[in-house]
Amino acid sequence: MRRALAVFAALAALATAGAVSASGPDFAGRWRLVEQTYGRGEANLEPAGGPLILEFIPQGAGFAGNIHPETAGAAARPWPAWQASGRDLPLQLLDPPGLTKGGAIRAHYLVKPSDGDSLVLEVQETYRVEPGGDSLTGTVEVTFRLGDETRGSYTLHRRFERVR
Repeated sequence: MRRALAVFAALAALATAGAVSASGPDFAGRWRLVEQTYGRGEANLEPAGGPLILEFIPQGAGFAGNIHPETAGAAARPWPAWQASGRDLPLQLLDPPGLTKGGAIRAHYLVKPSDGDSLVLEVQETYRVEPGGDSLTGTVEVTFRLGDETRGSYTLHRRFERVR
């Protein structure tokens, strides 16, 4: 009986340690966008307003996120966020931001870019910490939807470096 309890305690400790490292230390901190490419393109697309900072903050069993331009005094917005023509657009979360079974952070949401039509953007952002822990890579997959029809899509590939 003691041996079974000892094995159970050891397994519980390993499970807890794995959960903490997946949600806290690996993703926690500030990340600077250093590369963003469109589709299969090789050109680094500089976001308007300069480099972006993505920040993950441990919160309970999960995390909270903020995003903002790197410029001094720039206001942080909760992540995920979508901006067009210099203004934030409201999001409808389809899945709350969280960790996937594969150890990535994922956000899935809808954005209505214009009040004038029924076009909706379905967005999936997925990020993973690379081995060594100094870079974060991911994709922003955007699908254009008009009612039940898909009207095209694109993918941004992003690489962030940890801000020390």
